[in-house]
Amino acid sequence: MDKVFKKIFVYGSGIITAVFVLYYLIGRFNYPVVDNHYTIKALCLFGAVLILFAVFCLIQIKKAKKGVVTGFSEVVNVFVKYRFLLAQLIGKEFKVKYRRSYLGIAWSLVNPFLMMIIVSAVFSFVFRFNIENFPAYLILGQIMFNFFSEATQFSLVSVLGSAQLIKKVYVPKYIFPISKTLFSGLNFLITFIPALAVLFYYRIFPTVSFLYLPLFLLYLLMFTLGVGLILAAAEVFLRDVQHLYGVLLLALNYVTPIFYPADSLSVPMQFVLNFNPLYHYLQYFRDVMFYHNCPTVEQNAICLGLSILVLGIGVGFFAKKQKKFILYI
Repeated sequence: MDKVFKKIFVYGSGIITAVFVLYYLIGRFNYPVVDNHYTIKALCLFGAVLILFAVFCLIQIKKAKKGVVTGFSEVVNVFVKYRFLLAQLIGKEFKVKYRRSYLGIAWSLVNPFLMMIIVSAVFSFVFRFNIENFPAYLILGQIMFNFFSEATQFSLVSVLGSAQLIKKVYVPKYIFPISKTLFSGLNFLITFIPALAVLFYYRIFPTVSFLYLPLFLLYLLMFTLGVGLILAAAEVFLRDVQHLYGVLLLALNYVTPIFYPADSLSVPMQFVLNFNPLYHYLQYFRDVMFYHNCPTVEQNAICLGLSILVLGIGVGFFAKKQKKFILYI
């Protein structure tokens, strides 16, 4: 694995540098006068990410040479040695989800439309919010939250649902929550089609801010996978997690400004909203797709920091608990 991490370090450093240069130029073009400290802040973020990435790779290389298996080395192993099985598991998810369905995968296109129409009707005529092009505003929040909700709920039961396979043959247990998250990620990309259709209907067309979409997807995928790993490991030992998480998701649905503007809340509640990670990702998403604003360095730092932190905790927690899975599944 040390050779694999050496390649990751070399190619990863190059990719990080290229991405920084690209988004620095885009940001510099959009914030020429407004933010005089843009260059300093951007360089600080770039330096912090590059140093963190280098330290991470060096630690993994050192442990790999000693024969120590880490959580991250197992995650990398899933994509290197078990990529065929990973693809099979993702394909199986599509077949199971749309089995005996007349519309099949088209439900991923129709469902966001139907939900948007219903919620738009309620909040346009019953609870009035002064949001221009409200259906477009709403559908972006819905598809993002639905991805997070679906991916984490699927990941939560992924290990327990694969108990028979785990008992019979050796497979890296990380592959189950990873496959669930990637499946939901592909579903999320499909739901972009109706979302873009609604945006185009309201004459919200792509601008340079859309170039930040890959960054957003990376941030959200890392964060969601981290949460999914924590839930998957916890559910093995405590079956109540599934029911508690359902309640938490319901609460998150209301404390995340999906169908209302954040500024409609009181000042204390707006302060509390900052502690909701999904709020930051949703704000980033809407800035890119709806408001045509290029995210600031601070927004990128917050979203990237949350993603790295939660993914690190998720991988570490899963690695610590997975040896005891066989005793509880």
